[in-house]
Amino acid sequence: MGLDCCASRPAHVPGIVANRMRTIVTTTCRPRRPAAPRARRAWLSLLAALPLLLAACDGASSLLQGGGGSLTLVTLGTVVAPGASLEVVANNETLQGFGHGVCSIGIERREADRWVGVWPPAGSACIAVGRTLASGGSYRQVVPAPSAEGTYRATMRLQPSGASSDVTVASAPFEVTATTAVELTATADSVDDGASLPLLLRNLSGTVWGFNTCANGRFQRLLQSQWFPAPEPLALCTADIQTLGGLQERTAAAAVPIGYAAGTYRFVLRLDAAGSTLVAASDTFVVR
Repeated sequence: MGLDCCASRPAHVPGIVANRMRTIVTTTCRPRRPAAPRARRAWLSLLAALPLLLAACDGASSLLQGGGGSLTLVTLGTVVAPGASLEVVANNETLQGFGHGVCSIGIERREADRWVGVWPPAGSACIAVGRTLASGGSYRQVVPAPSAEGTYRATMRLQPSGASSDVTVASAPFEVTATTAVELTATADSVDDGASLPLLLRNLSGTVWGFNTCANGRFQRLLQSQWFPAPEPLALCTADIQTLGGLQERTAAAAVPIGYAAGTYRFVLRLDAAGSTLVAASDTFVVR
């Protein structure tokens, strides 16, 4: 019986980038054995593909971790008012790209021990435009928050480059509740584009919140009974954080960009506290 000598190397699984943190190559010699039966070879192939299967079934907010980074999905807000807009952001820190469409984002509701899809509604029209989430890139989309209170999470379906099957990544859970800790009011009924929108923030909780209307604020426009993100021109924002004390109220302002078309708008603001994030939406106002 002779000897077989070979250098072992990391197995390559389609659609998954090999861990580049460290590669160890070893040379081993063993007695030559008869070829493994076909059933055994098939079983070994299945074991080699196990990392890909685990990645495809992972329901956490991470798809690939290690030297290649990770793919994460986050919602900008852990507490959201019913019917408000929810901003979902996908960050690709892996070394590969992923394909997706405008229908890739979904919302699921926790019911007992399972997650049930609630958005987009079954049978709804969808424009399946192919897009790519490149390595090191990000993708953000505003979706409507559910109208019913409960615990939800966002999901995103993607297709790894070079793979034929999809994978799904999920965000951390967030709460939809009508008991909003901060009330945000636009104190002007109408403003001109390029003007400043006066705001009033009222804290209904004992938590101290921090916010920045320039860096963490967004305008949304009402079109055909739905809220859509208004264009966001380039703006230079400072890192200053304003604070809203517990059970306190204060005024603030947001600059309405020049060039906004006449119509109905609202202002959405993210506020942060230790361990929690809140998204508050103002009442409507008109841009003249």
